[in-house]
Amino acid sequence: MLPGSEFLSSPKRIQNIIRIILVALLPAAPVQAQNKMFMSGNELYVQCKGPDELVCSGFVMGVSDAVAAYQASGAIRSLICLPEGTHTGDLISAVVRYLEEKPELRRQRAVSVVVGAMLEAFPCQR
Repeated sequence: MLPGSEFLSSPKRIQNIIRIILVALLPAAPVQAQNKMFMSGNELYVQCKGPDELVCSGFVMGVSDAVAAYQASGAIRSLICLPEGTHTGDLISAVVRYLEEKPELRRQRAVSVVVGAMLEAFPCQR
């Protein structure tokens, strides 16, 4: 066992580490009419359900790319495994479904919501 690897032995801890890393790496999405630093799950949901999904698509792909990069580097254990041929629309659908099934999570930061949706929709098979 590598030094410090016992810290990463819990899936819940790894999820929290992913969330912290992603929050630190992603630029804050602009929020109109408020001076907040982070987009909420509800704001992301509105963007994803709207006629122009550009903000939603960019945000979801940014989170997905960050997770993939950290997993590929070995910095975090692989918990999210996107099947071959997964498209942006598949990720957006997973996020929308996640927020529709768990509306109480819309108050969380959007980055946490995207990671949670990906963990639920695309878990690695152990």
